[in-house]
Amino acid sequence: MPPGFVEQVWKFISDYEKYPGGMRVMLRRSRELQPRLSTILSTRHLPEAFCHVAWVESGLDPMQRSPVGAVGLWQLMPAVAREHHLRVNEADLRQDDRTNIDRSTTAAADYVATLLRDQGPEYFMLVLASYNRGPGALDRAKQKVQDPMLSATRKYWYLVEHNLLPEETRNYVPKIFAVRLVAEAPERFGFEPR
Repeated sequence: MPPGFVEQVWKFISDYEKYPGGMRVMLRRSRELQPRLSTILSTRHLPEAFCHVAWVESGLDPMQRSPVGAVGLWQLMPAVAREHHLRVNEADLRQDDRTNIDRSTTAAADYVATLLRDQGPEYFMLVLASYNRGPGALDRAKQKVQDPMLSATRKYWYLVEHNLLPEETRNYVPKIFAVRLVAEAPERFGFEPR
């Protein structure tokens, strides 16, 4: 683990404590959504921790739309959505499967499961970063690792330590950890239990 990672996680937790509105909304939404997401992820043999990607991606808002065209809880781009058999309708999000909680969660789980099968479970941290940045960008970044014998579990940390990932992506994994810590014990951080 690179120096500063734990501190980065705690900084994001501190931000949630200082500006609690967004976390309160996510915790409230999670009461209904988390059991559904967990059930779907378990059918794809993914850990419940992956649910927290949706917290970071969309604030658990199934109607969330990004400026670059990603939509839904999981912020799926149109091409990824279509690749996973979702109907995409940018003109009417009510007709867009990316806003359907169950269908989009199944597609996101299948997408991550494919990345894990392609990369290997030891690349879990890279797969999380890849969800944010895209698998092609991560593959290009991995090519910059100088030591071809560097263990798979160290590659993510190497990319972070050497600033070979954009800042948004370097912050992405610590944010997921921060959200997970707050979600698992909200009262510890001054929030009402889920």
